[in-house]
Amino acid sequence: MPKPTQSLMLGDVNIGQYVIRSDITAKRLKDIKAKVAELKEDCRSSERILYNQLYSEMISAEYPQIDLSFLEKSSNKKIGTKINHKGFLGLEKFIKEVYIKIPAFSVYPFYGINEFSIEIESYNVVEINNRKKILPIEIESRLLKSLGASEISIRSDVYGGRYYYTNKPHNGNIQIKSEFNGLIPLKTKEKVKKSLEHFDEQNICIITETKPEKWGVGVVRQITRDPLIIGLIGDNANIIDHFDTTPLENLVKDTYLKNKLS
Repeated sequence: MPKPTQSLMLGDVNIGQYVIRSDITAKRLKDIKAKVAELKEDCRSSERILYNQLYSEMISAEYPQIDLSFLEKSSNKKIGTKINHKGFLGLEKFIKEVYIKIPAFSVYPFYGINEFSIEIESYNVVEINNRKKILPIEIESRLLKSLGASEISIRSDVYGGRYYYTNKPHNGNIQIKSEFNGLIPLKTKEKVKKSLEHFDEQNICIITETKPEKWGVGVVRQITRDPLIIGLIGDNANIIDHFDTTPLENLVKDTYLKNKLS
């Protein structure tokens, strides 16, 4: 039976309950490898989901499987205050704080841009990374749920963009951004490079915790602890690595001090 990990910290959030380490018997692994090899040679459309599931399980000893529903976690961020008038000639008024739902996590393509943005438009349209299809739909759909999306409609416009409709009305456009900056260990880069025999480049992502105060209207350059790297095989996600990053500022500071003292 699959056993959940005891602990896996993503910043201050323990997502261990979402990680499954499977105890695959030698016989089952042999059977899975045989079926994967068979389907790889001739896989019908109706068999693709099964193939992806089997492949993800086949490599789970090296790349543990993970349930991406933790990406649906959210926080509330205060974006301003609103003055409402009531009574005769508006002599009475009260101030209401305005909040929006925001994702608890940011996601960045490992082989791609290091900026993550969400724009919520006036007509309840949500755009992730400004119509740039840089994140797999399996990731985007989870993030949209963290924003309170009740119905997710996907359509292509003349630019090839995707629109998502939410049930949270608001006035005006709101855009929040974060940016990941930090040194990724060489060992981690080597692990990711090795994982390319199983995952396509566009399906490898970095996930970081982003606290409410770290989201900003402009780009917020954040250094978060314990980033997670995952690879996707269809709807199935596997962990490639979990590491600590070195802030670029620390490297510059240490190099500067070392040169100054020498």
